[in-house]
Amino acid sequence: YARTFKTPRQPLSGGRVYVEILAAGQQATVYVNGKEAVYHEGGYSTFRADVTELCVEEGDNLLVVACDNSNKSNVYPQSADFTFYGGLYRGVNLISVPNTHFDLDYFGGPGLRVTPKPCSECGGAKFELESWVTNPDENFTVMYSIEDAAGNEVACAVRPADDTKVIVAVPGARRWSVDDPYLYTVTATLQRRNEAYDEVSAMVGVREFSVDPQKGFFLNGELTPLRGVSRHQDRLYQGNALNWEDHYDDAYIIKELGANTIRLATFARREEIAIMKMCGATDGFIRGPFVVEGLILGLMGAVVAFVIQWAVYAAVCRAFVNSGAVTLFHLMEFREIWGRVLSVFLLSGAGIGAVGSGFAIRRFLQV
Repeated sequence: YARTFKTPRQPLSGGRVYVEILAAGQQATVYVNGKEAVYHEGGYSTFRADVTELCVEEGDNLLVVACDNSNKSNVYPQSADFTFYGGLYRGVNLISVPNTHFDLDYFGGPGLRVTPKPCSECGGAKFELESWVTNPDENFTVMYSIEDAAGNEVACAVRPADDTKVIVAVPGARRWSVDDPYLYTVTATLQRRNEAYDEVSAMVGVREFSVDPQKGFFLNGELTPLRGVSRHQDRLYQGNALNWEDHYDDAYIIKELGANTIRLATFARREEIAIMKMCGATDGFIRGPFVVEGLILGLMGAVVAFVIQWAVYAAVCRAFVNSGAVTLFHLMEFREIWGRVLSVFLLSGAGIGAVGSGFAIRRFLQV
């Protein structure tokens, strides 16, 4: 893969340029202007490279990503029931940051960790917050802000950039559940004397769980039977190069099944962060293709029933005539009897067609 880009102009001091590869199967080497920037093994994790020194001040830079999915003994997985595709399938980003910024070098991580825990003492939840800053000094601080789903700030805190860990209480915090997937947004802003230098955020839910060997799984203290699916990121003619609409469609289908659990099959994911959020936010979210599928189902039901009935009738008549065991009179009598059987087939076909059409109409009205 190759394309050109202009070097970003970072308005703050000591600007750095990173190339972020969200995933590349199964090994990848990144080049900028013909020089190797990074080599990465593993087809399912995000990785980055600081390419500042490889970029030119004026003109175009040439970015090349060379992917390879040949078998290597040290690259997981070695054997599985799915295809190990090669190539880019999640996108590539160009990131411009000042010299002091939230960490971008730790194994593709976001530089922010948020751990919300229900708290009976405060009647809500405690948010354990920690961030990692590259090249901090005494002039930098990290300001944390916690907002509810409506965008209202419910808590905040400020820490030195070299000691960022803090616990923030949110009284009356609303729990995340299958029926009420409520999310908070936590934003960390890196400031130098009240001037914002960098910002990262995360959406999180407040919940707790436990497992009883006799009774089963409990979510927020309530017995919650786990019924769900194992999801692979895979589509016909696309491989694992899914777009956001594909992920939304999967989320809708999973929710429509009545599932309350998803197993993120086998390997590290990125889109599943969104999938987990979307599974609680897809009510009324209907895709047009389902309407077409319903109409096709109805039509296929009627056509299949019609073809089967006449194929069976023709085969039986041919067998009787070829055997010489029946006369024309007997065959005509048999036709009257078989006509009744055919009526059953017709009714079955009409029933399948009605179900399929009803399915389509229901979807259409929801759209």
